[in-house]
Amino acid sequence: MEIFPQVHLLNRVRGANVFLLNDVVAPTLIDSGLPFSGRRIIKSFGDVGLEATGLKQILLTHHHVDHSGGAAQVRDQTTAKVLCHVEDAEFLMRGRRRKRNMKFHQGPSPDGFLSEGDILPILGGLEVLHTPGHTPGSLCFYLPRFNAVFVGDLFLHTSDRLSRPSRGATFHEQQYEESLSRIADLNVDVCFPSHGSPILSNASDAIKRLRDVPSGRRSRSKFIGKMRDVPKVIRFGISLFKKNDH
Repeated sequence: MEIFPQVHLLNRVRGANVFLLNDVVAPTLIDSGLPFSGRRIIKSFGDVGLEATGLKQILLTHHHVDHSGGAAQVRDQTTAKVLCHVEDAEFLMRGRRRKRNMKFHQGPSPDGFLSEGDILPILGGLEVLHTPGHTPGSLCFYLPRFNAVFVGDLFLHTSDRLSRPSRGATFHEQQYEESLSRIADLNVDVCFPSHGSPILSNASDAIKRLRDVPSGRRSRSKFIGKMRDVPKVIRFGISLFKKNDH
């Protein structure tokens, strides 16, 4: 499904959003969904009238399996190269078990690395931004031509609001907050999160609102929101406990 000029969201794929950049010279995927998504991705090319064999590269926003899982299978059926940041390469190749009932999944060996400031000749120039925090090698991809950015898991867009991602084993809070602030300062019109729907206008307003709510305060607000759903008698009991907790 074309969600923006020359940008398709591949609906068949499970896991994180997979975007196809329909560049005439270098058709490109951003992320690749869960393991065994490869065949679904290949079929999705037909949905948008393209041949999968023309795919040039798969850009990974980070190493997590819901983003990198299908990359090896797609590469095996095309001539595409898998590219990521070097600081996520070790985690990518080490692999992990996503859930107890899933087999161990080892990610693809990268064919090359992306670095801060790289400009890829895609849709008039796609700029690589190193945005660590969620993982050491997390990347965002900026399209100046459209003032649009692909943000990976820098934030999620669910229930009509943006939220911070979960904190995995490699999460670094200070780096994350700096990366979030950096993307907020881009003042983009459009952003494409890896989870949830794209924001096609005034995206920077929503990103700045998220940035301006400190992480600790956000957690407290979330707790208070949940408390509203607790029966009054339980809330009353908790309040008594707090009064006596000196």
